Formats: sequence, structure tokens, C-alpha cells
Amino acid sequence: MALPINIPKLGMTMELANLVEWKFSEGDWVEKDRVVLAIETEKISWEVPAVGSGYLHIIVEIGNKAKVGAVVGLLCPTQEELAEVQKQLPPAAAMAAKPVPATAATARTAAVPLKTAEKPPAPSSPAARRLAKELNVDLSGVTGTGPGGRITEADVRRFYEEGPPRPKITPLAEEVARQAGLDIMTIQGTGNGGTITKEDVARTLAAGKTPEPSAPVRAIPFTGMRKSIADNLYASLHNTAQLTTFTEVDATEMVRFRDLVREEYKNDDTVRISYNDILIMATARALKRFPIMNSNLVGDEILLFEAVHMGIAVALPEGLIVPVLKHADKMNLLEIARGARDLAHKARAGTLTVDEVTGGTFTISNTSMFPVDGATPILKPPETAILGISRLREKPAVYQGAIAIRTMMVLSLTFDHRVADGAPAAEFVGTVARYIENPSLILA
Repeated sequence: MALPINIPKLGMTMELANLVEWKFSEGDWVEKDRVVLAIETEKISWEVPAVGSGYLHIIVEIGNKAKVGAVVGLLCPTQEELAEVQKQLPPAAAMAAKPVPATAATARTAAVPLKTAEKPPAPSSPAARRLAKELNVDLSGVTGTGPGGRITEADVRRFYEEGPPRPKITPLAEEVARQAGLDIMTIQGTGNGGTITKEDVARTLAAGKTPEPSAPVRAIPFTGMRKSIADNLYASLHNTAQLTTFTEVDATEMVRFRDLVREEYKNDDTVRISYNDILIMATARALKRFPIMNSNLVGDEILLFEAVHMGIAVALPEGLIVPVLKHADKMNLLEIARGARDLAHKARAGTLTVDEVTGGTFTISNTSMFPVDGATPILKPPETAILGISRLREKPAVYQGAIAIRTMMVLSLTFDHRVADGAPAAEFVGTVARYIENPSLILA
């Protein structure tokens, strides 16, 4: 019996993973515990070890997404069984035009003996065939969305109402066609699986004596971490009731406090206190007073946490990652500084572990290094809130009844209004503001 290669669950909210690299080729012998596959989520990259030894059969090729638990490959104990598997489930490389869906159905296929009857190339339901006959629709052009690609009655009706599906086209070819005002439905694709390439567009333009665009076009693949971040942020905005509240804070005393601590520990190379470290400490202390803000909404339950596991957003060239400083509420300022710096270094080196990017209860997004005076940070589900930090600016402000030059900053608290009401959210951000204005209160 072939052993499945499954997509592991690397976090409570993880649903999908990108397949980045198969470490072995189709048919290679793989020893147990050898890394066979590299995957990537919106948080980390991960290497999947082989659960046993066997000849590799790749079901889902790199560049595709797969659900948690999905079977993306098999390890066959003998070459004879590998050959049998390849007959019934052709290798992914041979099906590049139509990748095998990485769903729970694949897992069921791998869990049963492999000697089953092959299905016809385009299965369809009786109702679908009857409707196709009534509407004079050719089923060969209809894409099935039912189990195993089965064409349903809804597929036939959709095809009749919307017309043929949009042809496959590379991003570069689509941009060239758009600039030339060319209808891609009129282009014959010669690429893999009928995909329209840049050469196909150029050929069509030449035939119509339409000049090819003179400006070069550069295509950036919308994949990997960037695509995962986009999917998760889009889902966050559409699945939560997000509200952002702003408050301007006089941070002059925080600046003095940081300078004082830095001077005290200037000979200690293991620590260099930053504003972010002070803000983490202030926020962690405030969360202990407002537990509803230190919560996760999971299903039909609001989970309140005793410990504060602080997510700290770190910008990388390829996107954003949020390592988690565990038990920040129990740390002193020096411990926070060392822990946050260590996580940031690991994030930039790509060496964060699963434990270091999961389990967060609250997140801080600091943009103080950029010329930004306010923002509306997006929640990181299932967390209830995220605090945005703006830059520090010296500006005129009322201080002790007179106009003075003070160092000011803006806090932006985004919270899920389904979990927390406006009053506790406002009181929470007000408490963080008081800690910033009077840093000695953090130590009380």
C-alpha cells in the first residue's frame, strides 16, 4: 500500500499551503525521514519529511496550493506499485495543463487500494446531459465543478449564460494584449494546455498589422508569501467587523525614558532598548487590565487568555511576517528587548520555528520608521485587535496650559467589533497612551 504525503497543519488558522519544491523527482527512491517537500504558508516555510521509504509519485506539482491534510504525493513500496499508481493517477508533470486538485478527495484516493476502474474523461450527470441537449450546448467545452470534475446541471447553465470560459493566458501576454487593445478571445494559444503566450499575442498583432507595444513589460508572479498574505488579509476584511480608533499621544517622556535606559545599559552589547520595546511592555501591561482585547474568536467561542503572546510585525522584502513573543506580560524591559531582537533576526534569516509564529493573542504593527502619521492596520484572525504605531514627530502642542514643542505620535487600534465594543476598546488604547505619556506607570 502506498504511503501518503500530506500537508501538515502548522497553526490553528492554517488552511492552505503553497508547494514550493519537491526535493526528489518522480520515481526517485526516498528514505524515511528525508525531507521530501518544501511548503510555504503566509507565516513560514516548512520542510515535510517522508513518513516512510518508497518510490515517489508526485500528485500535485509545485506552484499549486493544497489544503491542510491533502495528499500531494505517494511513496510506493515497489516499482510495480509505482507503475500501477502512475497509470491511474498520472504524474503531476504530465498534467501541468490541468493540475490534480489537492483536496480531501485526493486523500480518500490514497487511502483505498489503487486498482479501480478509470472514469470517462468528461463525466456528467443525467440532468446536465438533458439540459445540454435542450440548450444545444457542447459538453466538451464545459468545465465540471462536481466531484472528480463531473459536469453538473449548474455547470451547463453557467456555460450557456456566460459563454465559453476565459482562455488561459500568461500575465505578460495579457498585459501586452491589454495595451494593444486586443481581445484575448480571438487569440489561438500554443502554450502548455492551450495557454496564450506573449509570442501568440505578437503573432496575432503582426497578422492584424497592429504595432506591438514599444514599452517593455515586466511581470512579477503573484505567488508565495505575497499571495498568501493577500489571501489572508482579504479574508480578514471580509470575515470580521473591523473598526479602527485613533488617538494622538504625547510621547516626550517615553523618549526621555528610552534615552535614560540606553545610557544606563550603554556598555551591555546584548541589549539596546528601542521605542518598540517600551510600546510592547506598555501594551502587554494594558492587556492585563482589558482581557477582552487579549482574546481570540474561534467558532462560537471567545477565548480569553491569561498570558499575553505578543505578535510583532516584521517587514521582509517578500512580505510581512509576525513572530510571536510568548509571555510578554511576564518580561521586564530588558527581556522584551532581547526577545524581540532575537525574533526579528530569525525572521530576516528565515529561521523562525512554527512555535515562534503561532499562538499570538495580540499584534503590534510599528511603522514609526516611515513617514506615516496614522493607518488602519488589518486584523490577524483569530485575534481580536491589532495596534498600529506611527512615527514620532516634534510639533506644537498644549502642555501644562501653554504651547510647547512636544514629541507626538498616533496610535491606531483596529478591533473586531463582534468581540469588543467601542467603550472597552477606547479605554484600552487610552491606557496604552497614559503608559506612553508616563512610562513610570508601566513599572507600577
